[in-house]
Amino acid sequence: MYRQTLVKNFAHPLTFYLNFLYKGRLDMQFFDFLLGRPSDQLKSNVEIYTWQTCPYCIRAKLLLRWKGVKFTDYKIDGDGAARVRMANRANGRRTVPQIFINDQHIGGCDELYALDREGKLDLMLSEGGKIGMRDEG
Repeated sequence: MYRQTLVKNFAHPLTFYLNFLYKGRLDMQFFDFLLGRPSDQLKSNVEIYTWQTCPYCIRAKLLLRWKGVKFTDYKIDGDGAARVRMANRANGRRTVPQIFINDQHIGGCDELYALDREGKLDLMLSEGGKIGMRDEG
């Protein structure tokens, strides 16, 4: 049964994608194996503050999932106190998403993708090291 579902879902990529995102039928270990990703090396503590319907939040989480990263997602829809806590951690930034890797403020979706383009994101995630970030001032 599982094999038939898997073959059927691969035949229809959109169905496969939606099942993965919304129903969680397949876990990340399957994708790690399929894509040859060493997820056991990604030990970083990743936290992201989001709204459920925010397209930038969805895009940021998609990149993290694609890389096999386990992260804590704080959904702050309509929660003013949670937004204040996020802003305090994010140097006053109040937009979502706000992303933290090993308690280092990364920024939002654009900054996350910029780190990925520069090849720094994988280093941060795998070594748990801190990379010098751009000045936000």
